[in-house]
Amino acid sequence: KELLSFLRRKNKTKSYEDIPVIESKEYYPISHNQKRIWVLNQFEGGSIVWNMPVTIELKGEYSVDVFQKTLENIIERHETLRTVFVRKEDGG
Repeated sequence: KELLSFLRRKNKTKSYEDIPVIESKEYYPISHNQKRIWVLNQFEGGSIVWNMPVTIELKGEYSVDVFQKTLENIIERHETLRTVFVRKEDGG
């Protein structure tokens, strides 16, 4: 009962801050950390050191078409997965 009471009280208070929503733009400036990674990558001549390879082993029956559609839906839902970095002529 004590644990349940504690959890109910805890759920009423936020333990995090919301990420502020910003206006939609065609381009956004990169953060200091993003710029640092970009500069390091330029010196490495296109190295794959920043890639995050992953392997998933699927067991049992599955539909490649359903799997493909699921990945497409996830990518569509999460803008971060569609993010690209473009160097503009004005240095931005």
